[in-house]
Amino acid sequence: MKKIILASALAALAGSALAGGAFDGPFVQLGIGGSATSTKTSGITADNSAVSLDGTSTQGSVNGLVTAGYSKDFGAFNESLKGFNLAANLFYVIGEQKAGNPSSGGLDGWGDTRGLSGNYKLQNTWGISVEPGWNFTESTLGFVKLAWVNTYSKTTINYSNSDGNPGGNGSQTFSKTLNGFGYGIGLKQLITKEIYAGVDLMGVTYNSNKYSEEGLNASFKPTQFMGFVSVGYKF
Repeated sequence: MKKIILASALAALAGSALAGGAFDGPFVQLGIGGSATSTKTSGITADNSAVSLDGTSTQGSVNGLVTAGYSKDFGAFNESLKGFNLAANLFYVIGEQKAGNPSSGGLDGWGDTRGLSGNYKLQNTWGISVEPGWNFTESTLGFVKLAWVNTYSKTTINYSNSDGNPGGNGSQTFSKTLNGFGYGIGLKQLITKEIYAGVDLMGVTYNSNKYSEEGLNASFKPTQFMGFVSVGYKF
């Protein structure tokens, strides 16, 4: 009888050690929130004038977030790591992110009124995130987000000139794919055994977007902050 009791106890302990955390396994989630995106520009100045779009412009957008990934509590492999969680996921930001809409006007050296305006936006933004975290309780997981992010940047510059010269009015549009590094924090809270609520906050810094064509030698560098509240399902 003692041997049976001892064997049962050892089996229970082994099962407990190998049992995963509450968030273990594949998951999907859908979120709603938004982004605040800034674009720092240089080299956008009208000919023979002080009219310029150089500086930083910021806009906000309402966006969605869809995520799919896998999560694992490492206590299943080593009791000393119990509580430590590691997740990885693929995410996509739904909707374009407005990234600035600056304008400037004034007189040039010939007394004509010059005008400049810009329209910056990011779209088709997606990324891969690695999320080391900790199971604070059986139903609460907090984590740090480290991400590689890819986005499509579209920039439009509009020109106007009161001298009536058709060559002084018009626009230029530039598009380029940019990569960036994201970092942030998040939290998941179980509602039922499979359904959870989540919060994700992340900042992203992209590489510079440079153009040297059609008389324009300019640089555009976007940065953004995103925040989402999500509902997720773990399988």
